[in-house]
This record gives sequence, structure tokens and C-alpha cells, in this order.
Amino acid sequence: AGVTSVEPGDFVVRNWRAVCGECRSCRKGKPWLCFSTFNATQKMTLKDGTVLSPALGIGAFAEKTLVAAGQCTKVDPSIPAATAGLLGCGVMAGIGAAINTGNVGRGDSVAVFGCGGVGDAAIAGARLAGAHTIIAVDIDELVHRR
Repeated sequence: AGVTSVEPGDFVVRNWRAVCGECRSCRKGKPWLCFSTFNATQKMTLKDGTVLSPALGIGAFAEKTLVAAGQCTKVDPSIPAATAGLLGCGVMAGIGAAINTGNVGRGDSVAVFGCGGVGDAAIAGARLAGAHTIIAVDIDELVHRR
């Protein structure tokens, strides 16, 4: 149930884990609280047999990696890779934090601490969820100039 239908050559973004689709959280429709994961179990190696340790089980920043099918989300190949790449981490983490984990709802007030990529996505998620007041907090002077 947690496996996405992907084929070799598909344009995908990688998810940091593949949900099981079977645990209590998945059955309740809350896969972001999954008790189990189905990340790839086969070790990645170099041609000489050296075992690699992929960050978060997805091998971020690599040209090639081995992941479970459920760790991939198909993306329209006409979307620029740099744009699609934002979906694989920052947007899912930020919007997911606001909507799924934080359970932000209509009329809520929200404070987001840190306004980089994930924080900006959390702000967007809070807005999408209907938050009335959103306060962005960041000490980086560059953020204040945006």
C-alpha cells in the first residue's frame, strides 16, 4: 500500500522515507505519523564494493542512488529539476509541519522561527490551512531585506 508505481527513467523527487501504509497512523489517513518505513534495505556500493552510507537513506546530492519505490514521487518531466527538488524536502517539511504536525486551522495564530526554505514553506502551509495571523521570526539580516 505504501509503494508508488515508478519505472526506470521516471523523473522523481525523493522522499526521506517511504511510509508503510499498514500501521495505525497510515490506516487513520495520517501517513506523516507512520510507525514504520520501507526505505531501501539493499546496501549501496561503489563498483569496488565499498559500502556507502546515504544521508537519510536517500543519497541526497548524488547522481545515482538506490531507494525503495515508495521513496519516490513522480514529477512532470517538464518542470525544471531545481524547482522539483524543492518539493522533495523543504516544501514537504514546511507545509507538512504546519498542516499535518502542527494541525494549523482556520483562524489560528502561528509563529514560524527561521525563515529559510523550510520556514517559508511552513508560512505557506499555515496560510493554506487558514491561519489568520502568521508571525515570521528570523535573526538573519538577509531575511529582513526580502
